[in-house]
Amino acid sequence: MAKRKQQAEKTGSCTNKPGKPTRAAKQRRTLESASDYARATKKPEALANYSDPKQLSAVLPSSMSIKDLTKAELKEACAALYAKILRTKQGRRQWGRRLKSEPFRLSDSQKMLFANSYKAACNEGRPMDYVRLSNSCHFTAFLHNPDVLASKEGEVLEELKEALVEQRKLDAGMRMKTSTELEEELTSVHVLHEEQIAEMEGKVKMLEQRLADSEKVTEGLRSQLALSREANIDTKRRTVVERQRFVSRCEEGLKTREDSLLKKEMELKNKFEELSTQSAQLHDQQAELQQQACNQDDERHRLERQIALKEQMERRHQQDITREQDEKVEWQRQQRAIVKEMERLVVELEDQKYWNGYAPAIDAWRRRWEVEQEMRKAAQAALEATRQNETEMNNRIARLDLIQASYEACGSTEHCIAQFAEQNANPKYDDITTTKKQRNFAARIMKRIHYARGIELEEDLHEFGETRNHLCHDRNGTGLDTISHERFQSLCRKIKSIITSM
Repeated sequence: MAKRKQQAEKTGSCTNKPGKPTRAAKQRRTLESASDYARATKKPEALANYSDPKQLSAVLPSSMSIKDLTKAELKEACAALYAKILRTKQGRRQWGRRLKSEPFRLSDSQKMLFANSYKAACNEGRPMDYVRLSNSCHFTAFLHNPDVLASKEGEVLEELKEALVEQRKLDAGMRMKTSTELEEELTSVHVLHEEQIAEMEGKVKMLEQRLADSEKVTEGLRSQLALSREANIDTKRRTVVERQRFVSRCEEGLKTREDSLLKKEMELKNKFEELSTQSAQLHDQQAELQQQACNQDDERHRLERQIALKEQMERRHQQDITREQDEKVEWQRQQRAIVKEMERLVVELEDQKYWNGYAPAIDAWRRRWEVEQEMRKAAQAALEATRQNETEMNNRIARLDLIQASYEACGSTEHCIAQFAEQNANPKYDDITTTKKQRNFAARIMKRIHYARGIELEEDLHEFGETRNHLCHDRNGTGLDTISHERFQSLCRKIKSIITSM
């Protein structure tokens, strides 16, 4: 670089800057690079045609893929690709330009980087990391496009294979065809081209002759068509009167048939209206029967659940009674054993007192026995009180479960009525600000649909409101026992089914 700068300063003009290369320096640099290229590659410039094609199979089989090569052959292919790029450039600094229509075309340097990365990955036995390669500074056009860069793998590998084939052909001593041989081939191609042109001209003349013959035939056909049209007009004139008579007869027949069809249509319409009214009545009856069946099923399921709950409570009560009896029998047996043992001890102590004289320990044992008897009676009384408390607690739990079910049924029914009122009420005319007004609105709607069922629903809603107020606003807590919770729950289910059916 220093020599080039000195030569540029000697040959350049005085107006040029010291660090800027002159035009002459650029030309010399190009010539020097071309001479370096000529010294580095003393091989033919192009390898398109070879004089001995029989030796091509000895270089590299066509069925072999680049992935079948060994690591050494892959290294040789990378070197061959670099040599091919140098031969293609022919001493120029760059070869070709990337167009706007092909933004993802690989340059020669990018191909070499891609081939070297592929070689390194094969040597390490790992796949190519296209994400890292696309984010590097050498592949700026492929930024955030690793899939596009991965699609270029086949192209680069194919060029590697071609470069290896060409390099092996060069190493095998194959030569390029001379200019005289190429000129002979060009003259033969020109002769063949002239023969093909003459043949095509003969075909054109033959087609022109056929076209003239076809025009003559069309003229004859046109004359025949004119004659046939004149004959057709004559026949049409003769058949117009007959056609008019036939049309009049057909119209009369159609009118009579249309009248009969209209009469039949009216009869069918009347029958259809009668059948539609009957089907509507049957549909209403079917809906009522289905509703009754659903209500009966709900009532049956409720009774079954109540019966199952009662049976479960009876079983639990019976189990508690049997367990208490067993515990009582076991406790009595233990007490009898204790009393028997105490009596035996008393007898032994009396015997000892009789035979050994008075002993002060006898009175202490007697007092201890009396204390244990009192403790036993107190424990028995506490056990009885605990059992009584347990039964009372079980009864209270069952009562609270029943009350909770009533509260849940009341809340779900009120929610159903409020939802129905919000969906069907008109804010301008209907007042649904309170729960009582919502119940009255639902009763009015049911009266419009079916008056008798509306009266029944109004009575049920009135009973529901009174029971609900008695249930929710009982401050003393004494009114909860006076309510029939089973009847109230069945009433809630009935009201919900009617509201949902509307």
